[in-house]
Amino acid sequence: IPTSGGDPYGLGRAGFGIMQIIEKNGFSLSLGWALDASLHLIAGQGFLKGDAPALKGQIMEFIKGRMESHLTEKGYAYDEVNGVLASSTDNYHTALEKIGAVNRFRMREDFLNISVSFKRVMNILDEKFETGADESLLKEEAEEKLYRDYLAVKERSLPFIAALKYFEALTELAALKPSVDYFFDKVLVNAKDPNLRKNRKILLSLIGNLFLEVFDFSKIIDK
Repeated sequence: IPTSGGDPYGLGRAGFGIMQIIEKNGFSLSLGWALDASLHLIAGQGFLKGDAPALKGQIMEFIKGRMESHLTEKGYAYDEVNGVLASSTDNYHTALEKIGAVNRFRMREDFLNISVSFKRVMNILDEKFETGADESLLKEEAEEKLYRDYLAVKERSLPFIAALKYFEALTELAALKPSVDYFFDKVLVNAKDPNLRKNRKILLSLIGNLFLEVFDFSKIIDK
């Protein structure tokens, strides 16, 4: 893997070449899948040195760096690049589609207001949850409303995400802003009751994970 001390095998240029080939031909390729297949082939031929998962992690981190450099060189803002790569590092074609949509979405006059609201969701999450929200524990009207609106926006946005129509998906996600603001105005997330506290964080994590299907708003730098 290239370091600041040098790149004797020209892997940096090779990585840049991969980005160019994907972009030019519109290839939608899981780089993780391609690495798994390549490492399996190399191991089968007896040439693999070291731990395959660890090596895959190093290569993926290197590729992420190539993606970051390439997108920045294309003129995208650093926080846009970071937000997209926090969501997509496995598929460069998907990352290109996302960053184009985010760049266009950022033209909205209310973009910063939207990003501030969504950053509150992302920044409050300090743990991961494997379960969904318990509707019986949604005690406040504001959290009930947020959960209903989340379900509706999820149903509308996921087809756009699946079709790589990320601008349309972002437009749908933006519709959650009033409910998110209302929730934070009316609901104490860190309630004394541990069940209520956990359920409210689960609700926010559901919304945060939906955002991450497209973009990590916590990376936006307010200007």
